[in-house]
Amino acid sequence: MSKEETIEHLFRMHYGAMFRLAVAMLHDSDEAKDAVSEVFVRLFRDNFHLPKKGTGAYLLVSVRNQCLDIIRQKQMKERVNKLLTIETESDLSPIQHQTDCYMELLAFADNKLTTQTRTVFRLRFDKQLSYKAIAEQIGISEAAVYKHLIQAIRKMKEQFNPNQT
Repeated sequence: MSKEETIEHLFRMHYGAMFRLAVAMLHDSDEAKDAVSEVFVRLFRDNFHLPKKGTGAYLLVSVRNQCLDIIRQKQMKERVNKLLTIETESDLSPIQHQTDCYMELLAFADNKLTTQTRTVFRLRFDKQLSYKAIAEQIGISEAAVYKHLIQAIRKMKEQFNPNQT
């Protein structure tokens, strides 16, 4: 059986259970479909050899991990948005204000953060890479990625929301 046929067979056999797990974790059927699809895309793309026994369990764990990554990404975005809330100015249009704020954040990141912290921050929020992908790309641990992001957010919060620290 070719790789494509094998993955298609696994998809047909396990999609229902994987989808139900993803919906239960994410509470959104579109995100659940995306999570399950991402697992199969990785299987196809990464030339990974599946275990001969326990394939269904492996796929469920993979979906669970993908859902946890999605949840972590959402939580980080919410925390950043909450930490970097800036009072709106009445004379600026909302879009112009958001653009100005974003440009101010980027300028701060480029000028005030260390090279490593700036790189991690940009990969996370500009390219929306996962912690794992960032860690692999720049050769540090996922924990170090987390620490660099926390450091960037803390410095930005001190700069832009000094009364909320």
